[in-house]
Amino acid sequence: MVYLYSMLVFVIGGILFSFLVDQLLSKLKIHFITYFNQLIVLTALYVFGGLAVNTIFLLILSKGTLFQDLSHTSSLFYYGVVGALVFLYLDEILKKWLANSRTEAGLEIEEQ
Repeated sequence: MVYLYSMLVFVIGGILFSFLVDQLLSKLKIHFITYFNQLIVLTALYVFGGLAVNTIFLLILSKGTLFQDLSHTSSLFYYGVVGALVFLYLDEILKKWLANSRTEAGLEIEEQ
């Protein structure tokens, strides 16, 4: 039952956080020298986001007593970080794949 509720919180919180990061980076107009530098910054942001969303979820679940017994809940923070990083890397892989497929489709249309 906890996983059912947590999935909803993580999906909603993760999507909102992802949208916030995308908007923030586009408004700041940060230009990265290489894609690797961008990936490092995004990884750090998503680790923070995974911890933040997981903290909010655990505070709600524990009714504010999360920090009284961190020994039992500290391992749950890993799930937030891992979930955020899986989302980030899948998102980046899909973006690259879609960009490549569009390029290939555009080339095929021009050749005909």
